[in-house]
Amino acid sequence: IRKRMPKTKSSDPLGVAGIKAVRETYNEYAPPIQFRKAEALRLEHRLSDLVNQAYGLTPEEIDLMWKTAPPRMPIARQI
Repeated sequence: IRKRMPKTKSSDPLGVAGIKAVRETYNEYAPPIQFRKAEALRLEHRLSDLVNQAYGLTPEEIDLMWKTAPPRMPIARQI
């Protein structure tokens, strides 16, 4: 945060109370966001598996599909 803040004359613009408030806010919001992100990724992989199953793809075809996938795929391959 200090790196991103505008330069001021004060050596510590946030102060102890400001840093504490930032940490508390982070601890309040970050874990639920991280949990939802992990859950979304799990569901994306599940959906991918269901689509592959619906098309009747063999493991070799799925492997080929991942090998030839564009570099900016929305999800990474499950190992």
